[in-house]
This record gives sequence, structure tokens and C-alpha cells, in this order.
Amino acid sequence: MLASILVFSGLFANPTPDEPFTDLAYVAALAQATKQGKLLMVDFTATWCQPCKRMEKDTWGDPAVRTWLAEHAITLQVDVDEQKDLAAQFEVQAMPTVVVMRDGVVFDRVIGYQDAPSLLAWGRGVLAGRRSDDGCWRNPASS
Repeated sequence: MLASILVFSGLFANPTPDEPFTDLAYVAALAQATKQGKLLMVDFTATWCQPCKRMEKDTWGDPAVRTWLAEHAITLQVDVDEQKDLAAQFEVQAMPTVVVMRDGVVFDRVIGYQDAPSLLAWGRGVLAGRRSDDGCWRNPASS
């Protein structure tokens, strides 16, 4: 019975076009992304971070972003003040920071506010195997 509940609840752990972030813990989200052959995209944020709030509304709330994420990624949102160890593990020093993993390994990251078109372009590049030049792609609109 418990196994059935766990399997059933796992059906709702994927991000959907209505809600981009999974409720899974990091380890479970990583395992699910690896199993499904999807990216794991981790959004490191903080309640006091104004660019994070703007990105929450404008970028993560964008219908095209939500649709793309539902198809290509498991997406996890991490509050750096609540999960300090995880933020330290990923060496997060500024917010927002979005880290993407492929096959269980950190592949790339973006730091700072990303508008919807920029985040989508970056995500598509990651799917195509492209990394940022220095591991830290910057959105020209945020400079």
C-alpha cells in the first residue's frame, strides 16, 4: 500500500505548466531528473532578494517558460536561508543563481535576473550541450 502511495504521489512531483517547481527534496529531484533523462534546474533564491521576486513573477511565471520546463526539466526552488548547506554545496554567492545539472552533474549556471527569453535561450543551449563561456552566462538585459 505504501509503495502505491509513493508511486502515485510521484506522479505529481513533476513541474507542470501551472507550477514550475517540484515539491521534492534535492536528492529525490536529482534522482527523478536522471531517471527521466531531464535537466535538473535549481533556482537559488531568498525572500529578501528583489531580483528573485521579479524573476518569480516575470520569468518563472511566463507560460512559455513553464511549458518548456514541464517538457525538459525537473525544477527545484531553494531558499538559501532555509537550506544553507545546499547553497554552500553549490557555492552560491549571489541571488538569483540558477544551476542546471545534466545526468546528475553540474553543467552550467546563470547568476542574476534572467528574463523569460534569456532563460529559455540558455536552457535550449544547455540541451544542445552548450555551456557559458566562463561557466557564468550573463543576461545582457541585466547589465
